Amino acid sequence: MDLITVFETPNLAEAELVKSRLVAAGIHCIVADESTAFAPLGVRVQVGTNDEQAARDIIDSSESGSE
Repeated sequence: MDLITVFETPNLAEAELVKSRLVAAGIHCIVADESTAFAPLGVRVQVGTNDEQAARDIIDSSESGSE
């Protein structure tokens, strides 16, 4: 399965929160780069390419506070 990054943050806790929202919506995802959580590049939340748009919609609605 090809993965695509849908969210990036320097904060591991924030990445895990996004992951939990996606999983609750039935979207399989991973938090990549967890071991580099305190590096300048941070961590990425990745989903399968088929779930990209749904994941972005969930993330966008979470960020705008309209869950």
